This record gives sequence, structure tokens and C-alpha cells, in this order.
Amino acid sequence: MSGFEDAAWLFTSNVTNRGILGQDFNEAALLWKATRASQGPILEVGRRHGGSTVLLLMASDSRHITSIDSNPRHLPESDKYFQRPEVAKRLTLLTDTTHVPVVGTFGFLFIQGDDTYEGVKADVIAQWDSLQPFGVTQPSVVLHDAVPSNQGENGGSPSHCGVKDVCNELVQYGAAEVIEAAGSSLWLRKLSHLPKAFRGSTPTDVFESAKILIAELRNRREPEKNWNAFRTLIELNCDTVTTTFSSRWLVSICDTYADYAEPKRSRNALLISLLFNMIRVSDSLYESKDIRGDRIDAIKNDQLPLFDGFVTLHLDKQDTFLNLAKRLTKALSDDKLLYGIFVELLERAKRNDNLLSRFAGNSARPDLVLPLNALEIADNYGIR
Repeated sequence: MSGFEDAAWLFTSNVTNRGILGQDFNEAALLWKATRASQGPILEVGRRHGGSTVLLLMASDSRHITSIDSNPRHLPESDKYFQRPEVAKRLTLLTDTTHVPVVGTFGFLFIQGDDTYEGVKADVIAQWDSLQPFGVTQPSVVLHDAVPSNQGENGGSPSHCGVKDVCNELVQYGAAEVIEAAGSSLWLRKLSHLPKAFRGSTPTDVFESAKILIAELRNRREPEKNWNAFRTLIELNCDTVTTTFSSRWLVSICDTYADYAEPKRSRNALLISLLFNMIRVSDSLYESKDIRGDRIDAIKNDQLPLFDGFVTLHLDKQDTFLNLAKRLTKALSDDKLLYGIFVELLERAKRNDNLLSRFAGNSARPDLVLPLNALEIADNYGIR
């Protein structure tokens, strides 16, 4: 059955239709139709005055909408609508870079942000994998300014070559197929996750770019610009970073997040950096890595005094490392990047010769030395 949105061709669509929404009449009708045809939560990338957010809310019944924009400029009418109790409870408004993945899974995506090729491609790479099927409905996306349109001759939406080129690549790589177009808007169905060829950057490219940005940030040069660029680079290439960067550079990434990220991520990044730098400190103070046999025997049988109430860890019965791993896992597990770095650094440390691996190697319970499955293991009080 057709709805009013299918009658958009009966009307003239050009700039005079716009107003708060910032879209021609037939483009708005397509967005409404695509929203109604989708299922699941909705993600909007770029909301400017808030008009498109209002349309998405009206078209989506009771579904939740997350909208992100790096520099929103809401008009009073939009803010008034957002403050309605029945609207506020299903709306999340984020102000942040759109080039970093938004947490969550979504059944529909609307992109109307940076129209440059580099900008829209970064948006697509960041958010594409969060699109998932809901029920029997495949996820879909509408991109504005993606199609050449003769409405531009009448003051309507011109196509922006960058958006058009990114859409063409999505189709050419088999990641999407065209459902419908109206004005300069294009409605695509997601067919697959993005292939590596679409993403572009090689591990070497990522590493060299990261080194430059870390140096710039250490020297406080254009911190806002370089921090946004650094976050985008690292989080869009999370798997490449964790598997190909050396431990030294993974800790350097944590140091950079400790310096520039919001408080929670800053603290968590600092925890990782502190742990592995203290392992470095411990090994830096020893001329020989051989541990005396009498010392091993002593801490297997007793806890020796250190200072101010501290005692040595019991080599076979300690659960300090276990509980530390539990706390770190709880603190980091909701952060894909930082938890991934923590796991990678820990696995590398255990494979190499250092204080941690030597402690585990001399213990009857190496499984209690910072285990990755810490939440499954009971401590000395029987608590998991």
C-alpha cells in the first residue's frame, strides 16, 4: 500500500520546500519512506539544525534514535520538540566527531554530514559495521547529496561528488545495492561488511600516520585537530593497531588517550600504561634476570615483610594478580580499543621474559597471574 510519501512526484521539489529540514520535498519523502521500511534502532550522522532528526522521530514510531554531529546548531523549534517527554526518552543526542564508531547496533542509518570524499568515507567506515539485520529486515542507509539532480538547476540539492563516489564504491565492492533515489538522496541496502579494499589504509600507512600524530600531540601542536585525527585513525583501524603495532607503541597510544580522552577513557588508558610501564621499571633495575633459588623457596612458604605493612606475594597462593585482572576486565571490557590493547599487551608479556612471566613460571598456579578469564575464577574467598 502506498503512503503519502509515494506521492511526492505530484509536487515541485526545490529549495523553496526546505526550511528547518534542509532537504527538498521528494528527498524528505524518501527519508520518511526508508525509515518506515526499516526496523531496529536508528543512527543519524549529521543533524545541523535538527530538522532531519525530527523527521526521523516522527517516522519511526517508538524506536530509539541516536544522532551524532560534531557541531550541531539546533533551532529553537527543534530543541522544543526534543524536550517533549515522549520524545526525550527515545532520543540520544551526541556532540562528537562522526568519524569514530558510535556504540550500539542499528537497523537504519542516515548520513548528512561532511560532503567531502574523505569525510563521508570516514563516516561510512566508522558506522557501517554497526548496521545489523533486525527481524527479517536487512539494514539500509540513506545518504543525502549522493546523486546528480536537476533540482540543483532550480536551487535544489546539488550532488556532492565525494558522496556520489563513496556510494559508487559501496555498490562496486558489493557492500550495498541501490533501492531508490529521489532528488540528490540515495537509499541503499547493506549487503555485507566493508571489504579491506574499501577501507584502504595498509598497516604501514596507519603506523606512520600514528607516529606523526603522537609526536604532534606530545608537543601540544593543534591539539584539537590532531586529537580528532588520531582518534579517527586508531579507532577505524583498531584491529590493525592491536595486532601490528609493537608493545612500545601500544603503550604510547594509551599514553595519548590518557592525555586527551574524556575522563573515563583517560583513566582506563592510564591504568594500562601504568601496569606495563611498572613491569618495565622492575626489569630495568635488575642486572640479572635469574631469580635466586632461596628467594623462590622463601616466598613459596611465607610472606616476607617489605615496607609499611606490605608483604611479598605468596608465590603459589596469591590472588592479588587475579583480583587485579578482575578489576581491569570490568573497567575495560566495554571499550573495544583499550580492552583489545590490554589483552594484546598481556598476552605478549606472558610470551616473553619479564617479571610477570617469571613469576608465573615459578608459581604452582600460573593460571592466577593476570588471567584473561579472571571473572570465571574464584579468588581465595571463593568469590568469582
